Amino acid sequence: MPQANLVVYTPAGLVEQHVLPYQDQAFIIAREDQIVRVQALRPRVTLSVEAHASGVMLRSSGLRYELALMGDDILHVRTGSGDDRVHVAIAVANQVVLETGDGNDIIKVEGVATADSTAVGRVMIDAGPGNDLIETTRLQQVEIDAGAGNDTVHSGATHAFIYAGEGEDIVKVVEGRAVIEALDGHNRLTTGMLDDRLYGDARAITPEGGFTAPVLYDLTQTTLPADYLKTFLVQGEAHYIEKVNRQLNLLRASPTASVLLHDLVTNGARVIISSIEALDNADADYDPGQGDPTIRNGKRGARALNCRIGYNPLAQRPDTPSVVMLYHELCHVWNFVTGSVTDEPERQAVGLEAGLQGFDYDDDPVTPPDTSNPFPFNENALRLELGLPARQTYP
Repeated sequence: MPQANLVVYTPAGLVEQHVLPYQDQAFIIAREDQIVRVQALRPRVTLSVEAHASGVMLRSSGLRYELALMGDDILHVRTGSGDDRVHVAIAVANQVVLETGDGNDIIKVEGVATADSTAVGRVMIDAGPGNDLIETTRLQQVEIDAGAGNDTVHSGATHAFIYAGEGEDIVKVVEGRAVIEALDGHNRLTTGMLDDRLYGDARAITPEGGFTAPVLYDLTQTTLPADYLKTFLVQGEAHYIEKVNRQLNLLRASPTASVLLHDLVTNGARVIISSIEALDNADADYDPGQGDPTIRNGKRGARALNCRIGYNPLAQRPDTPSVVMLYHELCHVWNFVTGSVTDEPERQAVGLEAGLQGFDYDDDPVTPPDTSNPFPFNENALRLELGLPARQTYP
């Protein structure tokens, strides 16, 4: 008999043991590889997620769900429409993804302090449309998409990435370092004690306080131009298309990433970006009918202009927000399009040495050859701009 990995405590005092998948009137709980998904079935959910010896304890409407989690498991919680109340107190390093859908939601996430006061937990929040209140404290890493609406975001994390979204938003960095996308709506911002980064339209930003002068990368055209929409074809549901196009526009505001994007546009590339289920990875490939873009005998390979990226904007890895994962795949695409793939393409996309023999990426005999993708066509270049630690190894 399979071992029970869910214990349900009912208001009547019953204790029920179940294997996944499980469904009652309130939730569907299922496991897909290393992702444990919790889907709320009722509108206007009040849900508490607390650390527990076996993993997490979910509390809602008098019910308790003791859910086993392994070390590398990802907990993915989805609520539906309505004004949800979600509180998460996490004391483990498991990644947590929260999607709360439409409504005026209140989302509070806290990392439980450890003995040495080290921040813990990696959390991804997609609050959806509505006037949301989002508060995070003592987290190692958080990514917040406040969505459309008049939102209030208080961020407390070692590394935070915040998308303010459309509407009249208030964003305050309480602790840690933050990267803030404020391309839409009107945003009242209070930055933190460290060197925060802002990507947005300066006309739509009102600084309300803060301890330092953050770096602002200004972009007045807050939608992708027509030639970019022709190059980058995002396929999927409307919400997915909107999220990915917004990240592409953020990259267009980046002094680093904008060079790569412009290069793909001018080279006539066509990049289809579509959704995948993975919450900790992404991938890229090219149409093999165009030939092999691998470097041979110091010469460029075929220029593979038709490429594909599989990407989930809810994904992240330690010290790696989703937009860095997307940029990593775009670095692969740049190698496909320019016929400059080495025998170690992953190290090449990161910016690590990818072979002893260098290559003349800029076709300029005066400049020395590079043993990896040159700046800014590698992941570590964007990490430097965002204030993230460089990636020293792969994997």
